[in-house]
Amino acid sequence: MDALEQVTVFMTLMRQLALVMDEERRHLNDLRLDTLADIQADKAALSEAYEIEIRRLRDRPEVLSSLGQPVRAELHATMQAFQRALTANIDGLIDARDRIVEARAAIDTSLHRAVGPAGIETRSLRAPARAPDDGKVITVAFGQRRQGFSA
Repeated sequence: MDALEQVTVFMTLMRQLALVMDEERRHLNDLRLDTLADIQADKAALSEAYEIEIRRLRDRPEVLSSLGQPVRAELHATMQAFQRALTANIDGLIDARDRIVEARAAIDTSLHRAVGPAGIETRSLRAPARAPDDGKVITVAFGQRRQGFSA
């Protein structure tokens, strides 16, 4: 693949990934969670392809240097638009998470009020089903120091 084709593929991946992130943000904003798994699978596949392409470009800096100024300017503009889409996606994910946490707290309060004094128990008040514990949580920090903790 020549330099122009490689950069074109990279820019196309960024544009497609930005579109998927916009779709994900719209679905989260509307709390349409039933369709989220498919969108996030597309996002993961595009993210993996993006990472492969950016690694290829970093491994071969001569590819970018061989391009003309108009192509480099378009790549720069595409990368800036992608960064804005990425930031908006992160903000949307955080906002959706916060709204879901608030909704759950409101539901918990409502259930507590309904059951509390009257002692009414219903099948719907059982503990929510938990997903299998397939993952691990790790702490990651980039360019920050954790303070207040001692080993």
